[in-house]
Amino acid sequence: MAIDKTIEELLNEGTIAASSTVPASPGGTECEEIDMTTSSQLALTLEGSYPAGANGDVTAHVRTSPVGGTTAAEWDTIDYCSFDLDYTAAARVQITKAIWCDPLYATVVLTNASTTPVYNVVLTRTLQDVEPV
Repeated sequence: MAIDKTIEELLNEGTIAASSTVPASPGGTECEEIDMTTSSQLALTLEGSYPAGANGDVTAHVRTSPVGGTTAAEWDTIDYCSFDLDYTAAARVQITKAIWCDPLYATVVLTNASTTPVYNVVLTRTLQDVEPV
């Protein structure tokens, strides 16, 4: 029996400005909500291109919620977990991070710690749902 894993783009930003956060807070429209109510496995893949003068990472802040939603008040105020897209000047970089699926809903907020923009930033999720027997 094959395992069915779906891939979905959650966020696609042509540019994340220096020292900025996208979305500005959890629940923002720039990043799709991740529904894990029937999921057994989740992995997030973050990729981006750094310019020659890059000097800081992009951090993915994974926030969770028992109800989901579109306002910051519906999301946890502390990261469930976080991971960095380590900067490499003048290069495209990618990282995949496995996330434990205990929470019901998740979203991601990206923070660019560099004094330069980061380009072509894409966040995707690979999700495997529980299959009925």
